[in-house]
Amino acid sequence: MSKWLWVALGGLTICGMVWASLLADTPGWDEAQRWYAERRLAWQQDGCPVVSGWPKNGCSRADYLAASKLADAMSDDLVIRLSAIEGEGELTAEDRAAVAPVIAVLRQGAARIDDVDEHRARFGPLAVDAMVDCISMHNALLALRVTARSTAREDQAAAAELLRDGITVAMDFATAGTGLERLIGINAVDLLARDFDDATLRALEVPALQKLGRALEDIAAVLPPVDDFFEREIAFKVAYVQDGGALDSADLGVPRWETWRHGFSMRSFVISQVCLELDLLNGARERADPKTATWPERQQALAWIQAEVEKQPMTYMMRRSFADFEKTRRQAAAALAMLRQAVAFHAGAAVPEMSDPLGGAPIRVTVAGDTATFASAEQGYERTARRTPR
Repeated sequence: MSKWLWVALGGLTICGMVWASLLADTPGWDEAQRWYAERRLAWQQDGCPVVSGWPKNGCSRADYLAASKLADAMSDDLVIRLSAIEGEGELTAEDRAAVAPVIAVLRQGAARIDDVDEHRARFGPLAVDAMVDCISMHNALLALRVTARSTAREDQAAAAELLRDGITVAMDFATAGTGLERLIGINAVDLLARDFDDATLRALEVPALQKLGRALEDIAAVLPPVDDFFEREIAFKVAYVQDGGALDSADLGVPRWETWRHGFSMRSFVISQVCLELDLLNGARERADPKTATWPERQQALAWIQAEVEKQPMTYMMRRSFADFEKTRRQAAAALAMLRQAVAFHAGAAVPEMSDPLGGAPIRVTVAGDTATFASAEQGYERTARRTPR
């Protein structure tokens, strides 16, 4: 058989693969689209409630976009100084004045009644264009954290209010954000909760502590589910297919050659990945219910996902550690839970028992007079509270 015949046969085979991929969708695609429609409707209520003052009309999204633009305009030298001060030190008066407009706009967003802009796409290619610049938002939240530390040296109550508003902003992103915005948000919740040091809590009067406790309870109530990031990634891909336009392999991070099993059809490739990921999401939930399972139980379920992924011939879009995303969310939940326990202790109230998001039992609480320690099973997640006798 001549080489030209082999070439012709190969060409026909590829054409057949392309044609087949265009004619038939992967089984389960209709179910995936129904799932996406239901989840998108439920996600319209995303966002953190206003926990201080009377809610203002409008959507926080516009404020956060404005804050990220202001942060983007900060000089490189200022950002370097902020990063250096994050570990230790405080802002100069000049630097505090430079970041003040950024922080003011962030706090304005925290007071908005709405967090989901109904006119903005949250999934698919249009959502990518509407995303806040994540580096700029990271720097904006960094400016808030460093300013809170400097403020605490002068006015602990004002520092507590600033940190509370910062956690609200971070939770808005963790719940109502898109893609990486959600990771920036949930990571900031963790950092801000731990920035709330014991000296600040000790300086607050009981009414202020009680008010802070109620605010933190409302914030904790909207923590996203532990497998939220995985679920939203799947939704993002469904939206990409439904958009109807040409799927850009660069936007999805997939080399075109990896779609050869689907006749080089990016649409068919993404559909197959969506159906696979939904099966894995549901399978992990059956093995360990995210609402009730302990972290060790969930780790086993996530290890099962990872093993299943490695069996697949094409998993470019899924090559990451699923446990890392869930652990980030659990770390934020643990930091927030221990902060709430410390607030209750300082207020002289009974310390509530809370499950340890990073372990298999409740957070360990040890009280000795006016000193209490709160410890998670995860190393580095603990805090000590020393209250003033009242």
